[in-house]
Amino acid sequence: MRALIYILLLFGISQLGYSQSCDNNLITNNPGFETGTLSGWEDASGQVEITTDSYNGNFAMVAHTQGDKSEFVNPSVNFVNPSKTCVLSACAKIIGNPVNAGFGVIYGTFSGQVLRVDSIPITNTSYECFSLTIDPPTGTAGYLISGSINGGEGSILLDDFCLECFDDCIVGESCDDGDPTTSGDFINQFCECRGSACGVFPEAGDDVSITLGQSTVLTASGGVSYEWDTGQTSSVISVEPTETKTYRVTVSDGASCFEVDSVTVNVLRLYDVGNFVWIDENGDGCQDPGEEGLNGVRVEIYDRNDFRYTGKNTANRNGEPGYFNFNILEGEYRFKVIVPSGYVISPKNVCGDNAIDSDFHPITGFSDFFTLDENIPIIDVGLVLDAGLPVELSHFQVTNSGNKNDLLWNVITEVDLDAYVVERKFGTESNFEPIAEVKAVDNDTYESIDYDLPKSGTYYYRLLMRDKSGHLDISEVRSVNVDLGERDFIHAYPNPANDDITIILNTTDIALVHEVSLFNTTGQRVHYAKHRLTSNYLKQTIDLSNVPEGIYTVHVKADDTSFVKKIVKVD
Repeated sequence: MRALIYILLLFGISQLGYSQSCDNNLITNNPGFETGTLSGWEDASGQVEITTDSYNGNFAMVAHTQGDKSEFVNPSVNFVNPSKTCVLSACAKIIGNPVNAGFGVIYGTFSGQVLRVDSIPITNTSYECFSLTIDPPTGTAGYLISGSINGGEGSILLDDFCLECFDDCIVGESCDDGDPTTSGDFINQFCECRGSACGVFPEAGDDVSITLGQSTVLTASGGVSYEWDTGQTSSVISVEPTETKTYRVTVSDGASCFEVDSVTVNVLRLYDVGNFVWIDENGDGCQDPGEEGLNGVRVEIYDRNDFRYTGKNTANRNGEPGYFNFNILEGEYRFKVIVPSGYVISPKNVCGDNAIDSDFHPITGFSDFFTLDENIPIIDVGLVLDAGLPVELSHFQVTNSGNKNDLLWNVITEVDLDAYVVERKFGTESNFEPIAEVKAVDNDTYESIDYDLPKSGTYYYRLLMRDKSGHLDISEVRSVNVDLGERDFIHAYPNPANDDITIILNTTDIALVHEVSLFNTTGQRVHYAKHRLTSNYLKQTIDLSNVPEGIYTVHVKADDTSFVKKIVKVD
């Protein structure tokens, strides 16, 4: 059981507050919460606090957002009980205009895999109460209660939580479990369709999880005599499997009545992963001789779903500072470094040697995802004293012009700058993605145009400013609302084009097939591609590297409707 709790704790998922306002509440009371502190809770991400509930004067948990996601975590794990129906209820409201806010349940397996998330969105601005029936999918070992808020600006106020479970079966009723080898089954005391009319109710116990090298005790009950498939005939046996294994036990009344039950022992492998945070004195992104580690830097670990497991601070190892280490299950993960005040992250992967490279993104603070198995990766991060980039913006704006977004920024100072990287995210997306790069050429004004607008909504933009040493700074975020409406349009950019050109088509009606052709001035087709998309949006890049200079016609056929665009190829 401890192993199961440990694995489920690794979810690192947000959990809502608690309440004692209902009978038999399964959400544990927390004295620290009642005194207005986060004692016993974790601020998983964003800004979380405890405050007085304006509705009834009690304490409530509050999460805030200014575009980024906020979550909070309680390490309580709820286990699936097949004999009961459980209902989660809570009261909540939002303040301001967040894009998304809500609460719900996250279901997981013994190995920590997230199976499904059930949630209720919170959009009301006055207190309302909600309920959600716990309906675990097949394979669920346990579940966590979760809540989060993201996008826009605002807060979610959460209080009066209750988790209650109720019996939903009658012990002793006859049933049919569908097993042709057994008959006369009855619902046993665990509300399972097992047992027989002669009084044998086999129970091999709950499935368990252990780490490799551990042993566990299996206990059977429900009869007079027992025989395990290991050959042992005691009701209690000790096993130490080296891989996940299911054990079967035959339970009998000592005569002719018998039934069979099974229990699975999950074998989990843990690995040590982590490495080094050092002071990159010359800012080159490489661990040079004499550059020392830095203690007290927090490093966190996230799974593939970006759920945070845990975090720890760098400390001495063998008398040397700057080391961090996590003991976790095999799987896919990434690290995040919380950059201390006065430092920035070194350029990423510039040395050509993984043993001495800095492996974290200078803006996001994340490493790349890595697969943890017998091959333990080397993942380090260099920190540079922040001297500031020699660039200063006076103005940065984004405006929508029909079917494109125009980005314009003015520069006061620009010294040894390499490029401006334009990044974008749409709506409630979590991460910014690069969409364009503009070389720094000592201009006063720069411009970038985003034609790639697949749908209506809010688009967010920011600039990453990179100097010639690879160091990065980040601009403020700008947003613009786009309403494409029911309009047909075709774009081609850049135009004139050199090596390649991107075609974007948006249509009112969904097309099953898109055909893209490129014709020269004599009518000869020099490019053709057919796409079965079932979509009203097409984005296609055409390679022009082997096409001569000249004027060409792009022809896109969406089912029976055609669209034409003139382009120019230059060398």
